[in-house]
Amino acid sequence: MSNIVTIKGQEIDLTDRKVQCETFGKQFKVDATAYEYIKMCDERIKSYEGYIANLKELREVKLREKAEEHKDELRVLLASMGDEERTKFINSLNR
Repeated sequence: MSNIVTIKGQEIDLTDRKVQCETFGKQFKVDATAYEYIKMCDERIKSYEGYIANLKELREVKLREKAEEHKDELRVLLASMGDEERTKFINSLNR
């Protein structure tokens, strides 16, 4: 079995642990069989998909928090305006 594979047009040396980490995020066993590589890839893909889902959810939570902060700022801004100024401001948003 070859320890050199081509990924996105680049040759990757599967015996080089630094290259493995840069390319795949983790190291593989240097003497892994094709079956072991497939199994490790499947396990890591499943794990990374879980991380990605968690990161997306965390991002959404933080976006909502940020929006809430802006909502409070907007309330303060609107409260500081007179009726006519507030109406003009709101109407300008609808254009």
